[in-house]
Amino acid sequence: MLRTSGRLLGAALVAGTCLAATCLAGAGAAQARADATVTASLGASRAVPPGYFGINYDYGGAAVYAKDRSVAQQIAALAPGTLRWPAGTGANYFQWQNGYPVADPAAGAKGSCAPPAESQTDGFQFTLGDLAAAVRAARGTATPVFDLNVMTASLASQIDMLRTAQDRYGLPVRYVELGNEFYLCNADYVAAFPTAQDYGTTVAADVKALHRAFPGVRVAAVGAVPSVSSGRTQGWTSGLLSVATGAGKPDAITLHDHPEFNQTLTAAGLPALFAIPYSSAENVATATRQFPGTPAWITEYGLSLHFGGANAPQLTYANALFESEAAILLAQQVSAATLINYWSAFGPSLNYAYTASGLTPAGLAMQWLDQAARGATREAPVVFSGGPVLGATGDPALVGESFRSGFAGGQSTMLINLSGSTVTIGAAAFGGGYRQVSGDPTREIGTASGLSTTSGYADRTITLAPYSMTVIKG
Repeated sequence: MLRTSGRLLGAALVAGTCLAATCLAGAGAAQARADATVTASLGASRAVPPGYFGINYDYGGAAVYAKDRSVAQQIAALAPGTLRWPAGTGANYFQWQNGYPVADPAAGAKGSCAPPAESQTDGFQFTLGDLAAAVRAARGTATPVFDLNVMTASLASQIDMLRTAQDRYGLPVRYVELGNEFYLCNADYVAAFPTAQDYGTTVAADVKALHRAFPGVRVAAVGAVPSVSSGRTQGWTSGLLSVATGAGKPDAITLHDHPEFNQTLTAAGLPALFAIPYSSAENVATATRQFPGTPAWITEYGLSLHFGGANAPQLTYANALFESEAAILLAQQVSAATLINYWSAFGPSLNYAYTASGLTPAGLAMQWLDQAARGATREAPVVFSGGPVLGATGDPALVGESFRSGFAGGQSTMLINLSGSTVTIGAAAFGGGYRQVSGDPTREIGTASGLSTTSGYADRTITLAPYSMTVIKG
């Protein structure tokens, strides 16, 4: 039985005649759903690496919040297991003593690769003190992933930074990443590392030096998911590993997952959008087969920002559903992954966890997922028998993951309904108190508080509203 309280979704629960998201009459429609009843069980469980889900604390996004004194508390509220800093493109230019990137060294460079826009444009200082404040606010549960500048700074300066982080700020030096996305066709990157083997030579030297300086540290090199958008991605990972061998072999390979959906979002397009994380996770899993036996750190995932057309999916509630689906599928399909980080915490648009208006729907999705996984020792996929599918691909429109802590600890489960159907499932395997949010995925919903919410207790069954995210605590 299901007992609920809070604001119900109202017209969104009206019965209809079909089970797929294409039942919607238009982008703003919120009715004409059929009620589906499916069975659910837990699949085979596996051990959960510590700090499994995390987020980027990115220089470019954090600049928006330079005068916000609650940043550390906002980071802590997301419950990240790891916190990647200074993250992103800025890491390749970052001068840690100053707290900002240097200007683009290759500005005006000629060739087929356009120079990047990254430079010190706002004077915002992003320091180790800021990182330490966020870790303290998270009560030590957010472990830093230090993304080093191996392009425009010396290794000695980066070791000095890590020693300062450890000795002055008490931050653990456990995870270190050697730069960001050098496989891209970027004038600076091509100048610094003309080939993957050139980068591999730097990796080998840096891995040896960092292992000597910080016994037990895990050092990751930049790997690539092959893409037609950048010829450098082809053979990039195998190329660097052909050089970084023996004592210079990295402890992990980083991969980034930024699929694209460059179309105006309509109701009819939702199945195609939500099918992308299935193929995307498969592509990442395929990329890990280039380095069998070596862990993969997915230090960025998130729908690409490149589309600037009308009603971009990145600016709608669909993005929150997409990102929570993507995280769960990466966990389920990429067995080599030991860290999975959402692409960024702060920024100006709704595919960040926070904007100036507060917690976004995507931020709420990350918060619920990270809270569910925090302290967990095992996870298991939720396996659904029947139910709605995502249009022609036939991929399930129901996605779920369950986390258990300790030998006899509690259980937290996250369920995503990517369809326009109301779905009732058996909850015997993961019953308990629940929270649920839902909304029209084709609309811009600026804050998590703008979603329809319901909560209560599920024992034998639980009903998933159309286009909803649900977390159950057993």
